[in-house]
Amino acid sequence: TEDFSEYALIADVFQKNASYNIKLKFAYQTETITLENNYAKELNNIVFATDITITPVDFISIITGIEGGLYSFGYLKDLENDNEELLSFNDTLSKFLFNVKLGVVMNFDNLNK
Repeated sequence: TEDFSEYALIADVFQKNASYNIKLKFAYQTETITLENNYAKELNNIVFATDITITPVDFISIITGIEGGLYSFGYLKDLENDNEELLSFNDTLSKFLFNVKLGVVMNFDNLNK
């Protein structure tokens, strides 16, 4: 099984009647994968992200963003004996480097305004 949790502080930076919006996120993410042999891999990330939305006209928005890990660490947990050991970079920490997104949103309700 897989479990994912995120605890985040998000700041929305905007100006009234401006055509842009910026979101800044500072977060702690944890992902746990339980294996069949009573072991669990846990990956923890401290993340900084930013999303920018630009609305040139009322019915089109362009969205771009990047999310990067500032610090990552992981554990291999023995669930039967309640032991933990720190994982090396090759075991699990190379899984998350960064995420990038780019998209367009079209709002057809505002098309005829």
